[in-house]
Amino acid sequence: MRRAREWSVGIVPDRALQTGSDAAIDAIRALSARVDQIYLSVDLDVLPHAQMSAVSAPAGRGIPLHVVENLIDAVFRYGPAVPVTDIVEFAPLLDADGLSGRTAGIIARRLLVNHDQTR
Repeated sequence: MRRAREWSVGIVPDRALQTGSDAAIDAIRALSARVDQIYLSVDLDVLPHAQMSAVSAPAGRGIPLHVVENLIDAVFRYGPAVPVTDIVEFAPLLDADGLSGRTAGIIARRLLVNHDQTR
């Protein structure tokens, strides 16, 4: 927490994002106001274990998929240019039923659609 404060990093706890993205919108707007570009990296560990089990550190609580999608949309809506995005932490060998791969695909599609709409 100390290092985050030193670097002016905003933190929104996962418990604040269980029902919606409102708790993070102000943080997204604040960041967007002070930078020229955003590099958006979606760490799949943030999703609940039931939706994303094929990661090295599954979340006990996690942030629901619909909230993550809303946050992605908000970065593109309120932010400056988003020239680069990525998705990290998917472990295909841990995806026995394919659900995690489909969930990662939903997020990838969301990133691509938003990126295409800003061109």
